[in-house]
Amino acid sequence: MKYLILLTIIYYFILNKIMNLSYAVMNINDLDKVEFNTQNNCIMEMDESKLRRNVNNTEFILTFSGPCPAFAQSKQLYNLNNIKLLLATKEWRQDNI
Repeated sequence: MKYLILLTIIYYFILNKIMNLSYAVMNINDLDKVEFNTQNNCIMEMDESKLRRNVNNTEFILTFSGPCPAFAQSKQLYNLNNIKLLLATKEWRQDNI
């Protein structure tokens, strides 16, 4: 019974982390502003290869937890549900993957 309670707590902790992520659509020219894998970094992607890019490779999605990085503050922010809707559009859908 203790293990079930512990697993439930862990499940809700992870679910809460996922639901509190924010997403920003960035121009590919802003890629050099992203600091991957630095200490105290809120950016979830570990390196450039983990970024989701649109079909035309002109934009990418940046995922972060906590406060918005300074270089992304002028961008529209999305929550999980809204980013899923965006990814379903033809500009982001990558059917050949």
